[in-house]
Amino acid sequence: MYRIYADGAILHNPNFSEEGRVVIDPVLKEKVNTHGSLQFGIAPDHPLYDKLEPRKTLIKVMSDSANNKPWFGRVVSMSRGWKNVLNVYCEGELACLCDSLKRPFGFTGTPSDFLSSLITTYTGSNTDGYAFQLGNVSVTDPNNNIVRSSSEPMSVWECIESELVESSLGGYIIPRYDEANDIHYIDYLVLDENDTYSRTSTQVIEFGKNLLDFTQTWDASSVMTVIVPYGALKETPVDPPTSGQWDGNRITIESVNDGNDYLENSLGIQMYGRVVGSHTWDDVTLPANLKTKATAWLAQQIWQSVTLEISAVDLAFVNADIDQIQVGEYVRCRSKMHDLNILLLCTEKETHLTQLEDSSIILGAGLKTITDLQGKDVK
Repeated sequence: MYRIYADGAILHNPNFSEEGRVVIDPVLKEKVNTHGSLQFGIAPDHPLYDKLEPRKTLIKVMSDSANNKPWFGRVVSMSRGWKNVLNVYCEGELACLCDSLKRPFGFTGTPSDFLSSLITTYTGSNTDGYAFQLGNVSVTDPNNNIVRSSSEPMSVWECIESELVESSLGGYIIPRYDEANDIHYIDYLVLDENDTYSRTSTQVIEFGKNLLDFTQTWDASSVMTVIVPYGALKETPVDPPTSGQWDGNRITIESVNDGNDYLENSLGIQMYGRVVGSHTWDDVTLPANLKTKATAWLAQQIWQSVTLEISAVDLAFVNADIDQIQVGEYVRCRSKMHDLNILLLCTEKETHLTQLEDSSIILGAGLKTITDLQGKDVK
């Protein structure tokens, strides 16, 4: 059973249906590296019908599952139709980071320090949203030093997206709530088999039980199997030669790669042939660090070309004693029919709070894929 609270007051609880404290068709959507959302309707006779305020009313969703983890958000928009039913749209707590402006800036330091500075920017101007603190950070950089700058202002959330998650660092932004101390943390995690903070669900997705759909895709339209990496501009530039190859006054890897300026992924070549390309890391100043970054990036190109997507039912919806699958957790998936026995990351979840049979989860690329490809077969 699910319960919804609005600024601490009971908005939805089936045990209080006689008092009118239930909502219509509530649907909770969660997805990694996004805000998530909650939508529902409110009948005119609901005690809180005229009490909700966009961008002010804070929402909390709770369940009776064995490993209940609350979802937090806020009301952002409402509409009313012919029958006066109020349709309410809420966005997840991370959306509050859109309310603060990051002015043009320059930064040099660790990924953890950068995220901390962005949270500080938010807390310095936040009055109505959630008070965040820096949580666990497992995303690192080979240099332990990143360079970031922007000549244009952007929201704190846009900055997190563009300068961290969508950069070469990757990783996952995960909100986490410490109920004992009433603290909302923001974690920035790698979430692979070597990550201390990676979690594996005790529930198993299995063909014939709760596996709904299976899709595997190979997309080599933009893949590279051989890469020539370039780093930062050299401190002392020289003029280009009148003929012959040139490094463009950028750091290259010949000095740490047996005289070769390129890296090959033999598994990728076996799959797709030799596809040669380049990539530039403006913040990498050492050849060894450039090789490390390029090796991981090249493997990721191959890894991302093969995607595995599974739709499944969370058995906790029908048995409260079973641990509920959480977004950001790894889940064991088995199907003899598809020759499948793999850990997959839960990347997306849609929960129909009053019609649980319509709920589903989406599982993305798995640990086995990463382990097979990343850092191997590169020379």
